[in-house]
Amino acid sequence: MEGEVLYRTVPWDRRLLSQSGKRPAGPLFKFTCLNGSVCQLHLPHCEIFPGGGCDFLSVAHVTDDNIEFISPLEVTETHIIINITGFSTYGDVKKQNSPITAIRALVLLFYQPSDDPELESVLNALLLPGNVVMRED
Repeated sequence: MEGEVLYRTVPWDRRLLSQSGKRPAGPLFKFTCLNGSVCQLHLPHCEIFPGGGCDFLSVAHVTDDNIEFISPLEVTETHIIINITGFSTYGDVKKQNSPITAIRALVLLFYQPSDDPELESVLNALLLPGNVVMRED
């Protein structure tokens, strides 16, 4: 099956997360795709704990002013895997009292200049954690 998935990052509503005892653990992605063409997401994360121990991670499914937390099917060293039935906005979250650890990562910067000089440009930063192997093909 062939299809096109479009995504972009959008700002978190930290107030909404805080009310649920959560905080962001990565970017919030807004996905657009034909419904039914994708049934699983693998969202990247930067939590590196030898031997597992990432049970404080979940995925937020955000729609308008509502937020639902999805328990992962699986948490790998690099991704949180969830099943989905439709597309909207998803992002990794963790409990507010979860451990804070240093992350060794490559920082990827994406600059989005504004077409309108009156509006601000956007600089997105994405961490590529040290446990993700980059290949040069």
